[in-house]
Amino acid sequence: MRKSLFKKEDHEKEILSLRIRNFVIAYTDGSCWYKDKEGGVGVFLRDGFLEKRLSLGPFVNTTISRMELYAILEALKLADRKRKLIIYSDSEYVVDGINIWCENWDLEHRVNGDLFLEILSILNEFEIPPIIKHIPGHQGIEGNDIADQLAFYARKSKKKDFKKNSKKLVI
Repeated sequence: MRKSLFKKEDHEKEILSLRIRNFVIAYTDGSCWYKDKEGGVGVFLRDGFLEKRLSLGPFVNTTISRMELYAILEALKLADRKRKLIIYSDSEYVVDGINIWCENWDLEHRVNGDLFLEILSILNEFEIPPIIKHIPGHQGIEGNDIADQLAFYARKSKKKDFKKNSKKLVI
């Protein structure tokens, strides 16, 4: 667990600074219920006054770690490769996995290695390396709350046509 003291006000100041510096800001979240192993992904992306919301799912026979990784992957796919990008995730596993551990892992033989490899591949396509940063979940941060709601909605979608083919909703 991170031991730093998080202050919502400091995050809001950071976001304002990033927006002034023309960053694209993304919040990602995954949702999965351990009992039925159904999951969903949510991405909230803000580029100036433009907002994109992605809700993807449900996925079957999955884990929360896969959903969190898939959310990062989808945010990277949505973003312009020529822009400065920061992605916030409330998953320490995902953030530390990408920023710290990946270089020392044998990803081809690791759980979720396929998603880590795909993320690393897309990260290399950006002109300016994206920043992937941890924020605590459920702290009233608007973007994180929106991504959480989108992931939850995707997981709870029970339409039969979603079961075999995950549905992607981008607003």
